[in-house]
Amino acid sequence: MKKFLITRPEYDDTTHYLSNWSRKIIEFANTKGIKLFDLHREKAKKAEVTSMIERQSPGLIVFNGHGDDNCVTGHKQEVLVEAGKNESLLKEKITYAVSCRSAKLQKALLLALKHILAMMMTLFLSIALKK
Repeated sequence: MKKFLITRPEYDDTTHYLSNWSRKIIEFANTKGIKLFDLHREKAKKAEVTSMIERQSPGLIVFNGHGDDNCVTGHKQEVLVEAGKNESLLKEKITYAVSCRSAKLQKALLLALKHILAMMMTLFLSIALKK
């Protein structure tokens, strides 16, 4: 079964808007039979996000909130994922951050993906060469 985690902090105008906009995404996921983990308001905290990712291993993660060059935040700007600290939580996950200035975190994720893509390319080439 496909699994999808979304954070929806709601404590200022920006996060309130993002949270409400995300309802359409949630409605769509529900019509497709996707197992959805909606971390809304106070549930969009680091401990809850970390636990849910580790226990449920969702394939898709959408972070709504604020951020900076190194992190994405959740409810009341609590850091959820930070480059150089816990970005490994997102390894092998499709991750989309609707967040200001979280580019370095995304760069850290891309470096992790580069290794995965190199392994996949090696696998695909070995299969293609055997034919």
